[in-house]
Amino acid sequence: FARYIKPLVKGFLRFEPVAWTMATFGAVSTAVIVIDRIPSKLRKAGIDLSDSAVALVKTLEEGGETVMALLALLAILQSHLIFGRRD
Repeated sequence: FARYIKPLVKGFLRFEPVAWTMATFGAVSTAVIVIDRIPSKLRKAGIDLSDSAVALVKTLEEGGETVMALLALLAILQSHLIFGRRD
């Protein structure tokens, strides 16, 4: 874990595109996890969400998961274009 964090932070502070993409991926992943758990946590607290609120939460979650896939593809493409093939 620490082996990946140090280069990520260095790259983030140097404004390297791949590092920023991966940091954004991590932030979106965290947001998706939080959004995914909102309905169950509220239900346990005795709060029922309306149908429109549940639809909004599901839409945000699915949209976030789509963004995660796009960010992963973008990071791969950036890596390939920036670092190229190393033989």
